[in-house]
Amino acid sequence: MKRLTTNLAYMMATLAIVGCSSATRTTPDTRLQPVDPPLSAARPWTGLAANDDPQDFHFVVVSDRTGEHRPGVFRDAMAQINLLEPAFVVSVGDLIEGYTEDPATLRAEWAEIQGYVGTLGQPFFYAAGNHDMSNAVMAEEWQTRFGPSYYAFSYKDVLFITLNSELFGMVHDPSKPVPGPFDPQEQMDWLAETLNAHPSPRWTIVLVHQPLWDSPRIHPDWLRVETMLAKRPHTVFAGHRHRYVEHRRNNQSYITLATTGGGSDLRGPTYGEFDQVALVSMTQDGPVIANLDLDGIFPADMLTTGDRKIIQALEKSIQPVPVAHHGETFRGGEAVFAFRNPTARPVRLEVHPDPGLMMQATPVLLQQEIPAGESQTFRIQLKPQTTTTYEKLASGRVRFRAETTTPEGDAVEIEVEHVLLPEKKMPIGSRIDPVQIDGDLDEWSELPIESAGFSEKDHAEKYTGPSDASLRFAVEQDEKNLYVAVEVTDDVLVASREKIAREQDGLSLQLDARPAPARTTNKDLWTSVRSGEFRQMALITATLVPAAEDHVMKRFTGGAESPWTYAIRRQSSGYTIEFALPLAYIAAQQGEDWEEVRINLSLQDTDEGEKPAALWWRTSRFGAQAVEGSGTFVR
Repeated sequence: MKRLTTNLAYMMATLAIVGCSSATRTTPDTRLQPVDPPLSAARPWTGLAANDDPQDFHFVVVSDRTGEHRPGVFRDAMAQINLLEPAFVVSVGDLIEGYTEDPATLRAEWAEIQGYVGTLGQPFFYAAGNHDMSNAVMAEEWQTRFGPSYYAFSYKDVLFITLNSELFGMVHDPSKPVPGPFDPQEQMDWLAETLNAHPSPRWTIVLVHQPLWDSPRIHPDWLRVETMLAKRPHTVFAGHRHRYVEHRRNNQSYITLATTGGGSDLRGPTYGEFDQVALVSMTQDGPVIANLDLDGIFPADMLTTGDRKIIQALEKSIQPVPVAHHGETFRGGEAVFAFRNPTARPVRLEVHPDPGLMMQATPVLLQQEIPAGESQTFRIQLKPQTTTTYEKLASGRVRFRAETTTPEGDAVEIEVEHVLLPEKKMPIGSRIDPVQIDGDLDEWSELPIESAGFSEKDHAEKYTGPSDASLRFAVEQDEKNLYVAVEVTDDVLVASREKIAREQDGLSLQLDARPAPARTTNKDLWTSVRSGEFRQMALITATLVPAAEDHVMKRFTGGAESPWTYAIRRQSSGYTIEFALPLAYIAAQQGEDWEEVRINLSLQDTDEGEKPAALWWRTSRFGAQAVEGSGTFVR
């Protein structure tokens, strides 16, 4: 406790450090006093007892700034907080991008965030997130800069506890606590001692980065935390997920906040995706929580676990059904989508095909009401505008709009978009002579596969079309290697040795050589990382100059060297790349008699000063629009 008191000494002017007794309370007059009381019984007011108890106060909670942060949002939030005039501000972590062991980078990132926080007119309390503390160097920087990574303070008989969630298990390796000067058992012992020393505050507020309760397998130490809190009124705030949701546990609110500038699709309150601060009014009856964003104020139950369950089930209920197409030329076919109503209410579904410039689609609109629990298959007939090969066919889109109600009668409306693209298995070309990996494509007779508009575009608001960026490529093999040749057209090239590969122009190539169904099945990114499946794919990002080390990707891949080799050449209109992968790599996963692999390419288009756009040849297997087995190549 001595270290805690020393490191938090600056708060003593306005806050009572844990261990100090409360001062004697006095109750001033809180009645409003009319200057000129009306002479009659009529009154232009409803009452004179002000809602202004001297023990009430307000504080603000800020959420994740980082994880692909959007510049300016957190900075501006500090100014907005000052307008709210809270007593103080608390955090749930992830304030810097981190994931580095470079002291200079850490110092610069912390200096930036402390500059923003320094504009507040109130005390600010830090909490450690995975971006703030993911290795021993970062943990030691935290200790040097801030002291303890878990601590407590009290104010007006409310106990505030900040915990270090990374001591329960790191995000990239939940089986291990973050290394460094902080010990998980010491945190648990400290928490027990602190709660025993303060058994009956009027409320307890817990701040932690990871919502450790929102997991299929809850960490046993977190269950111990909940047991220790169970007999006292309390509220828990977390971040990390970048999507708001309120859980009710032990008859208390456990709230996961959205973002304060962190990466988000910003689809709005229905999805829990918005930039926010939480304004908490501490009353005699407990905290009243107002979620503030630029458009309004939302109550704590704006999105409950029940609402989230309905929305997530609806999002996953529309699935593309793989349809095999054959032949060299696309002459027509169909796209099939299956929908199963996962709710207890009817769902009204609208299907809006947009076939793009190279196809025609019928019907142009489908509408149907699907009863609870029932399924429906939707078939869209496709025809080419002009004769073309599958390799050159541009994708379209199909938008699904689903409407239903919650059990309480609240309206729920979501939109889901999928790609509209007839798929066939692409042939792997054969060659006798090996390819000289030098980036010169003269030894390639043709590059038959074209991006043709890209199937998925992320952060591509300013992408203007093929003249801005496009690609075409070929896949071939000889007796020892599989080769991929790519020609990229890009009007502006950004290359830097100081930037990681994801922050500059380049091309990402992924190959999955596992047997089906592991190869053909799609899973979201975090599931793939946690299960180790992400590491079983052959991944590489080619850049025009050697890029800085990407600590996030290094942790995702386990630090293993990519089995790919490549050479890249800058051209007048972009660049060319040759990749080579030993066939022994494929055989090791699938056997010598292997037949198929799954390949995808993602073009990173970066214009100076802009966020990189990710342009996918086929929809990302880690995203919501993934098509089972897409991008399959057969020899």
